[in-house]
Amino acid sequence: SDLDTKRVGVIGWSHGGGLSFSMMRELVNAGYGTKGRFIMPIEPMFAIDMNKNDMNQLKLNKMNFVMMRFGSKGQDPRTNFVEYKLLDGQEVEKNYINLGDEHPERRKHRYLFDMEKPFLKPLDALMAYTLKGDQDAHDIALEGAGKYNPTLVETPLDKNKYSDKCVEDYKNINYCAKVY
Repeated sequence: SDLDTKRVGVIGWSHGGGLSFSMMRELVNAGYGTKGRFIMPIEPMFAIDMNKNDMNQLKLNKMNFVMMRFGSKGQDPRTNFVEYKLLDGQEVEKNYINLGDEHPERRKHRYLFDMEKPFLKPLDALMAYTLKGDQDAHDIALEGAGKYNPTLVETPLDKNKYSDKCVEDYKNINYCAKVY
């Protein structure tokens, strides 16, 4: 009886990050998150079990979105750019955080196992802003929200330089597309 289903958030890393979108879809379809919701995929795969229509429907109610990457060598960032772009709209506040260039030792997908957790501060702020309405937490979680362009962080140039290839067609989404 203490569970507030009107405020929900989904966090996932890697495969879980790819599933975070469809998990939020299921929560929204069940009527959850009407007073606040967020998604925070960390180093996510493509949006598993989602098509463009599904991604667009996630913005029917206000949602906050923080994408976090470590700039992992070999992982094609276009997949994340496409996910970031598909969750675009007036009802979505979003931020893209890339820690790769700042900390070269973090440029690996196993980062969450190996080092101090860099996502705790933005995650705490994202929860405080989305679920409790804490305006002071907004700039920590969503600095530049709705305006931030991932190409300022990293530019996907040569699709042949990545060991992890983007998905050219999955449920009518081309993750190899140049979106900026």
